[in-house]
Formats: sequence, structure tokens, C-alpha cells
Amino acid sequence: MKFNITIILGLASMLFLPYIAIAKSIVKTSSARMRIPGVASFRIENANAVEHPTGVEMEDVYNKGFYEFKNQPELTLQSNTSWTLTVSASNIVAPAGVTKTAEDFKIKHDQSKFSDGGFYNSYKSVTGTSTIASSDKKLPISILTMNYAMDVDEENDTPGDYGVTLTYTFTSPS
Repeated sequence: MKFNITIILGLASMLFLPYIAIAKSIVKTSSARMRIPGVASFRIENANAVEHPTGVEMEDVYNKGFYEFKNQPELTLQSNTSWTLTVSASNIVAPAGVTKTAEDFKIKHDQSKFSDGGFYNSYKSVTGTSTIASSDKKLPISILTMNYAMDVDEENDTPGDYGVTLTYTFTSPS
């Protein structure tokens, strides 16, 4: 009987040894991946500046040669990639017989931390599509306060409504 038990134990160990050896060499991997999308947001507060200066204010305006709007739109920008903010002017409004162009309307902004086309803290005309701010870095939530002005000529600008539509485009590649 002793012989039979040994054979059975010997056979049992031979059957299980290969599985034990294979189990020690099995390697499994797991990975986790995600893609962060390009995220950009853009909003304008106080978008419409409609103002009616008084006669006393107009005397100062004629002396300076331009009217500076008091209503200052705020542009709220955010991006996690590089970005560009452009502006274009259209729909010039002026009384009949008065010639106004986009160059008579000027804008500037208050943020020195961005590359710009000369619009930081200095009025500049909007001609065509102009880049007013950009960066090759991501942008935490930032607010750009825009200032508007219009050239006024006491001799040629008659009483009436004057205006321009400014279209802002915020571009951030995805």
C-alpha cells in the first residue's frame, strides 16, 4: 500500500506543479487615460452703451475732440489653451449728411498682462478685424474692461444719433 500512496502523491504533485509555475509568471496590466478637452468661455456684461450727454458735457467734448462713453462693457474670458480676442466694427450710424467711419470709434482695455494690438490703455480705431488681446498661455477667469470713445467734430457732426456695432470673437483652439 505504501507504494500506491507514493505514486498518487507523486502524480498529484506533477499535475499541480505546472499550474503553480504558470500562476507565478502571469502579469496583468491596467491603465487609466483621459483626454482634457479645450475649454473656453466668453461673456459680455453691460454690452450696450446708450448715452445722452448734456449741453454742458458737449462743450467739454468739443474741446477734447472726442466723447468717452461712461458705460464700460466687461468681457469675461477663460481658456485652458492659447487664445485670441478680436473685434470688428460694422453698422455705422450717423445722421443724414454726416460721414462717420469705424475709425471715428475707438476702444481700449485695462489689462496689461496680455499681448495686444496696441489697445491696452490707449484708444485705437477698429479697422477691419483687429486683435485686441491674446496669449499663448492658459487663461484663468479674467475680466477685460473695455472703454469706448467717438471722435466728435463740432463743425461737421450735427445733432442726432451716432453709433457702431462692435463684434468680439474669442478663439481658443481645442
